[in-house]
Amino acid sequence: MKREPIAITPIESTHADPAKVGPPEPVGALDLLELGSVLLAQARSASSGKATRALVRGEHQRVALIALRAGHGLGEHASPPAATLQTLIGQVRLYAGESAWVVDPGHLIAIPPERHGVDALVDSVIVLTVTPATQ
Repeated sequence: MKREPIAITPIESTHADPAKVGPPEPVGALDLLELGSVLLAQARSASSGKATRALVRGEHQRVALIALRAGHGLGEHASPPAATLQTLIGQVRLYAGESAWVVDPGHLIAIPPERHGVDALVDSVIVLTVTPATQ
């Protein structure tokens, strides 16, 4: 059975919280690798070097799929109460203060509760899960 390609509107942002960018996808199962490949193609042609799609946007949890072209990233920003980063494709560097971690495909890391940023070492797709701060 042939799969139809996913149509996604490119979303470019320099906002510090990519989980707040773009409309969420409908609730249900998503093929993250397929969607990530589409976003990565968009990131490769975007001037910002990134493309983002919000997957879940709830009161207690936000999930974003983020594609980053090599050499681009998410600049240093404040940490939410809790967050994780998982690499699906490529390799990224998470840095916080004097520490840095390389996150390979299939690996998940808890983001430290301090200012941090992410750099794509190669073209990459990550899943960012965030618990938003309570208002």
